[in-house]
Amino acid sequence: MAASVLLLFVSCNSESQREIDVKTMIYMAHSVQESNEAQYYRGSGYLYSVRAEFSYLNAMGRKEDEYKKNAVKSALDRFDKIDLEMKKVCDYITGLKKSLLSDANESIQTFEIGDPNGLIVTNFAFQELKEPTTTASITIPELQKKIIQLKDDLTQLTGTYEWGGKDFYCNSIKTVIGKTRNDINNGITWHFKDQDDQINPDDVEGLIEINLKLTQASMELKSIDPQTLIGSLSVLTSVESNILDARATALGLWKQKISTGEFSFNKFEPIVEGPEAIKSGQGIDLTLALMVHDDSNPPIVTIENNPNAKISYREGKATISLANPKVGILTLRGTISIKNKSGVVKVRNWEKTIEVIQ
Repeated sequence: MAASVLLLFVSCNSESQREIDVKTMIYMAHSVQESNEAQYYRGSGYLYSVRAEFSYLNAMGRKEDEYKKNAVKSALDRFDKIDLEMKKVCDYITGLKKSLLSDANESIQTFEIGDPNGLIVTNFAFQELKEPTTTASITIPELQKKIIQLKDDLTQLTGTYEWGGKDFYCNSIKTVIGKTRNDINNGITWHFKDQDDQINPDDVEGLIEINLKLTQASMELKSIDPQTLIGSLSVLTSVESNILDARATALGLWKQKISTGEFSFNKFEPIVEGPEAIKSGQGIDLTLALMVHDDSNPPIVTIENNPNAKISYREGKATISLANPKVGILTLRGTISIKNKSGVVKVRNWEKTIEVIQ
């Protein structure tokens, strides 16, 4: 998404170069709109799936399904509340785009996707702009305020609830402090990891992702001062992309609570651990487990404080190679992560101690 923004400030040395840059900006804005449409349907796919499950349970009318039916109903209630808050911001962004076009005396086609009675995302035929580089600007503070409010609302609607007889509670992050994007990302991450005694552990990564996306949307408005019509429209479209991404993550978290199988795997292999040799008369204990993986969704491995380590991947396995470790006790640490069916990255820490002898 950043690419569509960076192109707004290309200095043009000739009319032909300017024309190329404008065409590229229009193409990029159109591409972001296509991504927005995909994000909308990703989130709505979770919604339609849960609605279908509720309809099935309702139609069956079995007493033993009553608990599951109530759980699905609770999830649908959160889906509706999330989309109600989303609708307020998306409608406001669409209004800003239409106002910019009206002020510039531009009339282009629009295409609506979504539920007529709920969330609507409006796409625009940017290629029809007659004067895409005409001067235009957007009113930033009000939209920023709405995005910050949306961040608070989605955090509460996703992280604070009662489930299975247990209460979960999540404090939203009010102020994000940091000089760099990495500082801000770390601040958001630790804010939620510090609440691990109150937040459902299955929600932590998703809540971090929601807050990162909405903080990024707000930061784009802070740091960019577009001066052209296509520039302003592109910024709003990019902001909308982050918002729809956050929505899909929030809805995905609720879907995984009432659907079986958080992860998808298409292959498995046996793992056997046991002694390499024993004395005659001794017994044998073997430990067996399954290693499962998905060819289209490989795990990602990191290792701390070893910049020269080489990591390779094959058939769901990661191999870390270290050259010439020093004699002594070597403790290796890092992370392994994988995306679940909702697209949320789940991260776990790993540690291995090895004695390096002379």
